[in-house]
Amino acid sequence: LKKKAAIFLSLCYIKTNKIDEALRLLNMLTERYPREPMYLLDMAALYAQLQENSKAIKIYEEVIKKYPNDRVLTSLAKRQIKDLMAKVAQ
Repeated sequence: LKKKAAIFLSLCYIKTNKIDEALRLLNMLTERYPREPMYLLDMAALYAQLQENSKAIKIYEEVIKKYPNDRVLTSLAKRQIKDLMAKVAQ
């Protein structure tokens, strides 16, 4: 499966509420393209949307660990973790 087609397909799965397929595809993309943080971010956002906050937080923490020198990514991941933790605390 080509990279761009796979990205489009994952979005189609999300839009048509085929969440398991979207997660499976995003997981495959993170394994096939380990240097691409967007797949991890998409997967974390999807888990957050599903209110599976602990899974989302774990993935955001993985982003911070994998890309510690990328200020934009780490800042985004930290902000998302903070927001998710606030939701859990409510």
